[in-house]
Order: sequence, then C-alpha cells, then structure tokens
Amino acid sequence: MLCRLMAIFASLAFLCHGAVASNRIALVIGVVDYKYLAQLDRSQNDAIDMAELFRRSGYTKVFAEVRARDLQSMTAKVDEFISYVRQKAISDPQTDVVVYYSGHGVSAWGNNWLLAPQFGPVGKRRVPSQQAFQLNGLTLSSILKKLSLTKVRSTLLILDACRVQTVELGPSSRVGPSFSLVPAAETPVRLGALYAAAMSSVSYQKSSRETSPRNSVFTQYVLKAAQDKGIELNALVTYLQEKVEVATSDKTPVQSPAYYDSIPGQYYPFSTERASPGLLASPNVGRPVPIFYRDSRLADAQSLGVSFDAAKLNYTIAADDLSGLKSVLPVGSFRIAREERLDEKDEARFRNVYEITKRLAGDRLVQVLKVPSNKILNKPFQIVLF
Repeated sequence: MLCRLMAIFASLAFLCHGAVASNRIALVIGVVDYKYLAQLDRSQNDAIDMAELFRRSGYTKVFAEVRARDLQSMTAKVDEFISYVRQKAISDPQTDVVVYYSGHGVSAWGNNWLLAPQFGPVGKRRVPSQQAFQLNGLTLSSILKKLSLTKVRSTLLILDACRVQTVELGPSSRVGPSFSLVPAAETPVRLGALYAAAMSSVSYQKSSRETSPRNSVFTQYVLKAAQDKGIELNALVTYLQEKVEVATSDKTPVQSPAYYDSIPGQYYPFSTERASPGLLASPNVGRPVPIFYRDSRLADAQSLGVSFDAAKLNYTIAADDLSGLKSVLPVGSFRIAREERLDEKDEARFRNVYEITKRLAGDRLVQVLKVPSNKILNKPFQIVLF
C-alpha cells in the first residue's frame, strides 16, 4: 500500500487562540486492480472506511473513488474535488482539506505519481518510461498546485504506500522509490503529510499476527486512533509510530510511519465538534525554520518545536534518513546549517534559533555550519538532529 507518510503537529494549546469553525472537505482514492504491479487487496476497504470516517467526523463533503478503474476515473474525481473546494474557499476562508490515497506511488521524472491500475511498460520495455507515467499516472504536485490556488487554510495528505526502490515490474513487485515531499512554490503554505512508511521502507498490507485483516496495517491504526475524536495530529503521529512499529516488529524492515509538517497551531482531523474542528490560530510568523530528524530523535524535534512556538518562531518538521549528507555528527547532536551572510533580520532570527537549540541540547552538542548561499537547500538556515 501507500507511502510514507505524512504529517504532523505544531504547537501547544496554551499558545493557541480560540477555536474557529472550519469547513472541511476530503478526497479519498483507492487503487486495487493493478495489471503489472502487486495487487493491493485492502486498498478498497481502506478507502471505503476512511471515507466513512470523514463523514462521521462531520466533514461537509467527501469525494471518494474507492476502486479507481483507470486514470480517467482518478482525474475526474480530483477535478470534481478541486472545483468544489475552489467554490467553498472563496466564501469560507476557514476551509481545510484532506487528501487520502491508498495505492502504489513512486517518485520519478521530477514528480510524485499516484499510479493508475493500467500503469506498466510501454512496448517491450520492462522498466517504465516517462511515457508510461504520463499515460497512467497522476502527479501529486498537480493536485497540490491546484489546491494552492484555492486559498484553503490547510491541506493534510494521508498517504498509505511503500517507499522502497525497485525498477522491474511484475505481479510481486513494489514500485519505488516512492513519495518524497519537498516543499515547492506551488505547494500549499500550510501543508501536512502523513506517510505510512519511512523513506526507503515498506508499508505492509497485514502483520504476521493477522490472517485476513480488513485494512492495511497503517490505515487500520489510523481508524483505531480516530475512535478518540479529540486526538490531535501530533498525538496521532506518535500513536501510529508506536503501534505500527510494534505490529511489524517481526518483519524486515519494520514499518515506521513518518511525516512532514508546516501546519501551525493544533489540528484535530477527526473532531466531530463543528465549533472547534481543524486548526486553532497560531501567532507564529516569518519564514519557517526546517527541522530534520532521524526516527530516533522525534521527541527532541517535538521539544524544539514547542520551544519555537514559545518564541513565536515558525517552523516545519520532517523525518529524514540523512543519507544525502556528506558528513554526520554523533547521535544526539544538532547541526544548524546557515548561509555565510545573513541580513540583519535573518541574523537576529538565527541568534534566537541558536540560543533556543543550545538551551535544549547544551553547547557541546550544537554545531553551526556556515554554507555558501548556492550550497544550502533551505535558506537562510535549517536544523538537523542526528
């Protein structure tokens, strides 16, 4: 099933203002009947149950394609969803949307693709070409770009798919590498993504202890967590990571959900209280400070986020295996990579970030690395937890 996930948390209640009514809209897509890829027998149940969960949670509208037949049926449902969201967001600025997908996904040709049932080789090629993706793939970036133009208040992605790498197609194959989410200009400003598995890992349809479960492991625990209607997104992520890791502890690799977060305030995706669902206002302002962490450092990343909230600093948090770094620090260390030259305003923000990080970690565990402007991905600075 689907992919790494998503998404996450932001601040403590005492930093948030009063609840604001929300117009919530969901899109649900499930893909089962792959011609060339492994069949995902539980994707339809996942989609049906998640759609019903959103309805019970008081979502004003749920668009569901629970067993997509082809790319056309997927695209038609997305277009119907976007059209409705665009109309509602114009009249209601408190519009929040959720996109749930259960199926195969892959990152290729500069895009993240949701794969239609007919996805496969074109002609005699066993390795899919760019044409194969264009014929039977829907890009996640196209959905996010359209949502960014609607001016919705927040977007939450819940993605249940593998994130492993394989190039050949066959009845038992997994497609990969699967979704990676890098914020770009066309993505919504307030975006959360909850992934079923960490980068380069898998999402299992069932655990070894189960004989014939109705849902995939990840979605099964999303549904269980949602029984607590008041569960906040931060608590949801922690719950999923604990439960899914235990359920797959006898498998190799163990499945561990992950997330990306740039949603400020507290977020209650399954609240049934019309007066207080969705986001609570956050006072945090300015360009977000990216915080990247290895799976074992989740608690420290969250603690750093809480301290940033107290200082009214905007931030994002994302899991990362840090495999792209040329040099690493000992476990437990913090690295702040910054541009060599900062303007007065960014220099002041950097000093604030540095002092907060140092108070949390101690002098010896915090390294500052000055990087040429053309060498740093997230300007003007970012934090990595080793």
